[in-house]
Amino acid sequence: MRLLLVLVFLCTIPDAVVVPGLKELVIDRYGASPIAAQLFLALNLIGLLAAAPVAARLRRSWSPAKVLIVGAATDAILLALMAAPVGLSWTLTLRALEGLPDALVFGELFALVGAASDPRVRVRRYGVASTTLMLSIGLGIVAGGLAVRASGLSAVYAIGVLSNVSIIALGAALRASIPSRDVPDLPRDSVPSLSRADARPLWPGLTMAFADRATGGAMTSVMPLFLSRLLAADAGERGWLVGLPVVIMAIGAGISAMIASRCGVRRTRHAGAIFYALGLVAVATCPPERQFLVPLLVVIGCAGSALLPTSLAIAARSRRGCEALAAFAAAGGFGQACGLLVPLLLFAGLEPGLDGYRGLLAGFGVFHLATTVAVAGPWFLARFATRPS
Repeated sequence: MRLLLVLVFLCTIPDAVVVPGLKELVIDRYGASPIAAQLFLALNLIGLLAAAPVAARLRRSWSPAKVLIVGAATDAILLALMAAPVGLSWTLTLRALEGLPDALVFGELFALVGAASDPRVRVRRYGVASTTLMLSIGLGIVAGGLAVRASGLSAVYAIGVLSNVSIIALGAALRASIPSRDVPDLPRDSVPSLSRADARPLWPGLTMAFADRATGGAMTSVMPLFLSRLLAADAGERGWLVGLPVVIMAIGAGISAMIASRCGVRRTRHAGAIFYALGLVAVATCPPERQFLVPLLVVIGCAGSALLPTSLAIAARSRRGCEALAAFAAAGGFGQACGLLVPLLLFAGLEPGLDGYRGLLAGFGVFHLATTVAVAGPWFLARFATRPS
């Protein structure tokens, strides 16, 4: 498990380091427009969407270690090519292709993390892995900003390449330590025909991933602008207010996973999602005073800490290994793209004002609540129908 956590930490750094250097990587380097810079981030989704069918094909004959090593090697090559002065069109093309190996490595790693027969152990593993993931993203963003300022553009891609090379080296050197299966083993007294009956539908996990990342994308893009209007907050205050719930989510993921292992993954997920969505709606409608806003952001962080580990555990129940978790990554990427693009498309360059920002945040909160109702409804009805009279 320790090896897998190290690999999880490394696998998210290449995407995180490009975020703060987006202006220098695309706009300054090639004289492109801000739209092209946003396109640079969004095109990664093309490769993500292709990852699930590719993973389904590979896992029939490839071992998890081979998927990790080949995926990381491909990702490193594509990042190295993007570092070269290949022009804007080729850079965008390479960025689109890079989403595929990126999602394969992510999917295989999180499938291996969840390869435990005991559901309680599985969700606890996902809690620790979620904290590791969020920590990696945060540190990767910081490292990317420092690298651009200190060493220039090549350093950003170099960090990504070195992260993938480290995955290759660890995967090759410790290949025997990587599990040979990326799905939980069936109980010993089970018969082979039970493997299909044991599998759960994948769509709830994908729906959760989409809703969580869409709301997260809207929060990171809309919340700073909302706070600048609501509180006249400067950049420093906006930074810690937006970062507060994210830090709490990262710290609380492991605690939420332990609660889920005792109280049930679905119960914990749906309770956390309801408070998360209602907290976002409350932030959108709160008075312009810090004593109201800060506690609500804490509630969002505490409730949101349950989202990632439980949705990963629910997706892993499909017993489709890397294929399921690669699809999970694609659904999350698509959700984040929608969370970033919907506000832009709704206002099409117009200044929405405070009421517009309130409406956006409240709308995404209601959307998240609606997806929770859609996913929890069939589960609740099934449990109610099977309850002894």
